[in-house]
Amino acid sequence: MTDHHTYGTSAHSANALARLIADRLGLLLTERESDYRGVYYRADGPDGRIEVQPNLVPGDDGEDDLYDPVHPAIRVLLLTTTPTPDAALQARPGSIEGLVHLNHEPWWTARSPVAGMAEVDLARSTRVRGGGGISPCQGRRSGGRGSG
Repeated sequence: MTDHHTYGTSAHSANALARLIADRLGLLLTERESDYRGVYYRADGPDGRIEVQPNLVPGDDGEDDLYDPVHPAIRVLLLTTTPTPDAALQARPGSIEGLVHLNHEPWWTARSPVAGMAEVDLARSTRVRGGGGISPCQGRRSGGRGSG
């Protein structure tokens, strides 16, 4: 299982939130830059990953897109990923003024026998969004004549 939490704020910049998180958790968040995510901050450790991400990211058409379109009013996101639920980690961000918990997603994973250490996200692989994604019955036709 992998445990993901998303927090958000409009009270702090990404840089300021990264400093606050580093102070609260005793971590060093390093600044990174990507064409997809823009400038963000990340700390990796044996107990998981912490990322501070602006919600506005560079878009393909020259206009910014939302990293988390479900929360358009949120300017900065805090993303935590741990191998198992970590109550102590989840309690610490709550002490930062203006930071609110937005989402929690536990993901169950299975190791692929072919790829060795590769993980398959079972929680998301069976979710169908807007007609896309992978359904549990992918590759099989359902109902109707000649569908077999």
